[in-house]
Amino acid sequence: MLDIDNNQKPDNELLSLKNEFVNLCDEFSAFNNYCAFFCESVSLHSLNDMQMDKVCAHGLGRFAQSLRNRCQFFENWLQDLHIRM
Repeated sequence: MLDIDNNQKPDNELLSLKNEFVNLCDEFSAFNNYCAFFCESVSLHSLNDMQMDKVCAHGLGRFAQSLRNRCQFFENWLQDLHIRM
């Protein structure tokens, strides 16, 4: 049975890891929305047979690079968290 009156204080490192994991989940959720936006915009652009000029292509390239950089950021963060766990 669960001990509801358990007054043990959690280990500070464990609490810190839990908080960091929650932050990671929150940030990844926001990042996921950016990825969905990028996919949707590229899809709509191609479905509407719109010509892509150099400015649009440059903007999409920069946004794609930003997404790749953020993916690497999350990969590094996950690896660091995994090692510390």
